[in-house]
Amino acid sequence: MANYAYILLSADSRLRQAVSAALRSPEILVTSCLQQLKSIESSALLIVDPRAVGICCLDRLLAWRRRRGAGCLAILELSSPAGIALGLERILRSPWLTIDQLPSALRNLRPAIRRASVWAERTRILSPAGNERGPRLFLAFARSRDHQPCTVREAATDIGFSVRQLNRLAGRWFGHPPGILLDLARIASVAHDLEQTSHPIERIAENHGFYDSSTLSREFLGFVGLRPGAYRAWVAAQNMAENAIDALRQTRHKRWQETPVH
Repeated sequence: MANYAYILLSADSRLRQAVSAALRSPEILVTSCLQQLKSIESSALLIVDPRAVGICCLDRLLAWRRRRGAGCLAILELSSPAGIALGLERILRSPWLTIDQLPSALRNLRPAIRRASVWAERTRILSPAGNERGPRLFLAFARSRDHQPCTVREAATDIGFSVRQLNRLAGRWFGHPPGILLDLARIASVAHDLEQTSHPIERIAENHGFYDSSTLSREFLGFVGLRPGAYRAWVAAQNMAENAIDALRQTRHKRWQETPVH
């Protein structure tokens, strides 16, 4: 997969030059179509030129935000139709940025971008291909400690590496440092409990070693882009929609079977 630090959604070549100069980064992919981003798997931040956004783009931008979190999306302060501006404000409630504000804003966003990227890649990270012993040992340890905080030193000691070795190897194995992967396993366990149980969020926080539900809420938001209560409501809505679709399909199939053949 291609790996870029930044993706600029714009059809304006001069804007690309201005953004590149402001960020002092050549790692910018410019696209005028969000469909092309399906093949991008990275911790890239999507910078949006509102002038390039059509009505059909809003759903794709919302999907991008949900997969990678609010920290992976920035909107430039440029003129756009009222309907588009309103839609963008609903997707990202934080202030829009001028080009001059981008460097400082993105420095603050970078940790959030990494957490959101790890969450987006959680299936690949937590179920790695191959039979290499090191990744399997590390993930086994992470899963065994997903109900309590733990340190990289504890993980390294458990699987027989130095902290330095584990930091280097985790980057090779997973593309991310070990500390954030230990946090990912813990947040994934929280998400599972939110999906599969009706336990109060306070109880889930206590069961996973968080100081209180507010601490859990901040950590969960950083990875998932939603607070625990909102995530639980979103999962419930998704399940209801899937059940409704299944029921509709079964009804249509039954009607089709009952239709006499002439």
